[in-house]
Amino acid sequence: MAEPVNLFTITSFFSETPERVKKGLNSFHSNRVVNVAVLPRGVIKGSVQASQKNNVYEVEVHVEGQTVKYSSCQCPIGRDKCHHMAAVLIWVEKNVSCTDVECAWKRAKTPSTDQIAAKRVSEMTPSTTQAGIWVRVQATLSQLGRLTGIGWILSPETPRVRLMC
Repeated sequence: MAEPVNLFTITSFFSETPERVKKGLNSFHSNRVVNVAVLPRGVIKGSVQASQKNNVYEVEVHVEGQTVKYSSCQCPIGRDKCHHMAAVLIWVEKNVSCTDVECAWKRAKTPSTDQIAAKRVSEMTPSTTQAGIWVRVQATLSQLGRLTGIGWILSPETPRVRLMC
C-alpha cells in the first residue's frame, strides 16, 4: 500500500498551478470522486466525475515518498496537472492514514534453529495412566500451594489398626 499523501505532497506537486488544487478541493467537497484504490508501490488509481458532463475520468498517480513521480488523467488536460488528480490526492489525504498500511508485526516469525529443541515423544504427550494423572494433579496443586480440598485423596492411606475388645 502507498504511503499516505499529505498536504505537502499535494501543494508541492501543484506549486505552479495552485488554482487546480482549489478546483480539486471543490470536486472533492462535491463528492465527484467516484472511487479510489490505493495500491502497493505508491500507485493510486481513482475515478472523478466531470463537473459539466456525464463523463468519468480515470486518474492514476504514482507517489514515491512525498513526491509525485508520475500522473495521468483521461481528461483533455490529463497530460499536465489537472484538478481531477488534485481531487484524488485530496481524497487520499483525507481518507487514508498511516494505520491503513499493513503492519510489519503481522508477519509470522520463523523460529531460528537454536530455538527449536529436540524433545522425546514422552515429553510431548501427557501421561494417560491413572497414576500419571494423579501425579500431574498433585504437582499442579503443590505449585499453587493448595493441597487442601481434594489433597486428602492424594495422600497415602494410614494403616488400619484393629482394636481387640
